[in-house]
Amino acid sequence: MRGGACVRRAVGVLVILGVLLTVLLLALPTGLPELSNAEKTLAVTEDQTVYLTESTSGSSWIYGVKDDGSVQKAYAQDSSFRITLLSAYGNDVYFVQTPQLTEEGWQLLCLREDGTTELLYEETGDFPVSPEAVSVSPSGIDLTFLTDKKVSVYRMELSGGEPVQLLETELAEGEIAVSAVFAEDRLFCLLSDGRVRSSRTGEQNSETLQEAEGFTLLSASQGSVWAYRQETGTACSGSIGIQNGSGVEVNGQAVLYGGRGGAKGQTVVVSVENGSTVLLRIGDADVRRQTPEASFLVRMQFKASGLIFLLTTYAVCAALILFTVFLCTRMHRLAVRVTACCICLLLVAAGVSGTISWVDAQGQSGQLLETQAASAGKIREDILEELDLTSILAGNADQAELRRLIAPLEMETEEQYVSFRASVLTAEGDTVQISDRAAAGSPVASVYGEEVRALAQSAVTQDMAMQQSLECGGKTCAYDIRPLYRYGEKVGMLVSQVVLVRTDYANMLGRSFLPPFWSALLASVAVAFLTFTMMRPLRRLASRVSRISEGDFNLVPLRTASDEVGDMWQSLREMSVSLRIKDYETNATVHSFYRFVPRGLDRLLNRASIMETSLGDMANVTGTVGILSIQNRDELRAGLDDSGFLGFLSDSYSLIDHQMERHEGTLLSSGFDPEGMEILFQKSPDQGVAFSLGLLGESNGMAREQAPDFFLLLHSTSFLYGLVGTEQRTFSLLSSSEIAFLHSFSKHFKGTGVRVAATEACLKAMTQPCASRYIGFVSSEDGKYRYKLHQILEGCSDLEKSMYLSYDEKFQKGISLFCQNDFYLARNLFSAILKLNPSDGIARWYLFACEHYFNQNDPGSEGYNLFGIQG
Repeated sequence: MRGGACVRRAVGVLVILGVLLTVLLLALPTGLPELSNAEKTLAVTEDQTVYLTESTSGSSWIYGVKDDGSVQKAYAQDSSFRITLLSAYGNDVYFVQTPQLTEEGWQLLCLREDGTTELLYEETGDFPVSPEAVSVSPSGIDLTFLTDKKVSVYRMELSGGEPVQLLETELAEGEIAVSAVFAEDRLFCLLSDGRVRSSRTGEQNSETLQEAEGFTLLSASQGSVWAYRQETGTACSGSIGIQNGSGVEVNGQAVLYGGRGGAKGQTVVVSVENGSTVLLRIGDADVRRQTPEASFLVRMQFKASGLIFLLTTYAVCAALILFTVFLCTRMHRLAVRVTACCICLLLVAAGVSGTISWVDAQGQSGQLLETQAASAGKIREDILEELDLTSILAGNADQAELRRLIAPLEMETEEQYVSFRASVLTAEGDTVQISDRAAAGSPVASVYGEEVRALAQSAVTQDMAMQQSLECGGKTCAYDIRPLYRYGEKVGMLVSQVVLVRTDYANMLGRSFLPPFWSALLASVAVAFLTFTMMRPLRRLASRVSRISEGDFNLVPLRTASDEVGDMWQSLREMSVSLRIKDYETNATVHSFYRFVPRGLDRLLNRASIMETSLGDMANVTGTVGILSIQNRDELRAGLDDSGFLGFLSDSYSLIDHQMERHEGTLLSSGFDPEGMEILFQKSPDQGVAFSLGLLGESNGMAREQAPDFFLLLHSTSFLYGLVGTEQRTFSLLSSSEIAFLHSFSKHFKGTGVRVAATEACLKAMTQPCASRYIGFVSSEDGKYRYKLHQILEGCSDLEKSMYLSYDEKFQKGISLFCQNDFYLARNLFSAILKLNPSDGIARWYLFACEHYFNQNDPGSEGYNLFGIQG
């Protein structure tokens, strides 16, 4: 009976877990792809459905977004192909797909309104390069092909057939086209410098260069042309709009693509805002923003393959576990139990080992690709040393040689296909300057994706080469981004991209999963597992004893046999009751102690509890100390009565205590001092920044006249902390001359607009990126202490942060001139900054100091310390 009950219980548990796993997988949200996965193409059908496509390592999808923003239809295509182009005519969607494992060959297909797919054309050698654009109109299907020096257009019937050449034109000397489309009986070419060239069919000398420039995207749909002008953020529709550069302003962080179509002639723009894919539907009178949401059926389609794989794996593991449980509970021979347990453990361990080996192989592939990207970047950097990049990137010299040196390269073997591409960004790392795949002025996020943009910003910030491997479009990519210098000045950022397409996945799977299943070394682990199984009652007893040792004295009633183990359980229950009483008394005492003792004091002094601390306990502590003060304490004291002021201080400490608990801060001060109290963040300075953000966020939500004005100064150091006094009265003591020195500067930041500041040592110890600006240094009179101070901008509003960063270069130059005794130029810079931001108190002090030193006979005699002089 017991064996049957165990099996039934195991079946019930496994079924419940399986149901929970299924529900969890179904409930996970599925939206549109991230910026790095979305193909830069779309189609708008007559019923105003916007069709998008996504290609990943496991699938290739076309899905439609209805006019209300819902995704009701999704069509899975051949996973061995990647869909690159979409177009629409009526309610049919035409698309071009290329093989995933090679760059050769392409197909043109039509997705009918009823969901069926029809092959219209398959490349057989006449067109080795896949089309650059496809546009469908009543006249037929127009395919645009783009090579280095030539653009050609072929037209075919809507029902398919052989394409017939319609137009062919050669680019002028020095012109480079990054994309081309055919619409409105014109061929439009987007040039690398951001201009658009058009030529009409059937006319001689009909080529014209559009007046406007700054375009980065070009597309055609249903016979209409569309372009995006990056420099003005304008979506232009029609040849006249492109020629004039006029259209509708699009407020998108990263515009991926756009097009025009549908019965209403809507312009649809795909943009990425705050990491989410957004559709901008632009009508005649309004602009609608939609974040597409997939229906339950579409989510099921997206997850079907992964769901089947996971559930199949779970079913196999569950069957293996049930078979082992059945044998262990039904069979009374020890040899059978040992055999069953060993087989189960062997198979599970083999699967885990194979999975780990597979993941490790994938990781090594990514690391190898990063190494290749770094090598390619270094080689190209060395080759470019011979060029005058300053003149080339400034547009004062020919770019042909530079483009030749960064031209794409391709290598193919029996096991993999590798391509190398490169481009040059601006020195700020946010815009493409020269590339074979994008027009000048294109944002990095729109061309390469958000992750590459973040990598570029890291390379710019750290001023060094950075590498990262990513998944993009179903392929493994690695990027190397490094600065380019000429004569000591940064002129741009070099991006090297390496794309890997593996063709030997079967061999990799065999190498990863076959060896573990032939391993016999797991027999010893199986024996150990058997030993633990046979001693299950004692294991339960040990588990309960362990819980008691950890402070959990609540024992759930458990039926046991009338043997030695049962006697031990009875004694354990009686002991737990006694310990529970003692624990209650101890907790009550400790709780009363904690009202007057800093929380975490016992941990800092390496004691188990506060009751074990004693006079003379001390510890050398290393971490980040935040000196927190309430800047508006005097004003509120003058405006409040005694009760109101004490209530204000209590409310302020409530905010501080809440944030300390959230971010693991420890109050070092013996009491609450609004003029300055020390808080320790022992793990990382990032805790101090997070603490300040939470504190400022809560205080900003209070009424202005009652909100405390907090200021936090962070410094990473080591100090002595201990208990002094007598046995009757003991005090905590923080001994650090560094902290004592910095303590005196909190009052000077009042009215400067600085809410959080940090020393340079603290800033360098941060692991998370943190926006900041250097505001000066402070030093002691004897020169023993000297610290560079930085204002942390994370607590500022987005408008304040962008304002501070916008003139930070002038600000730093002003500080440099100030320290070089050039007070006249420094004064002019700080005066200009205050016109931009009158609330910048630091700039105001520097302006005052410049005036002071400029008017005295011995400038700089009083030093260049921040707040070194007071008015």
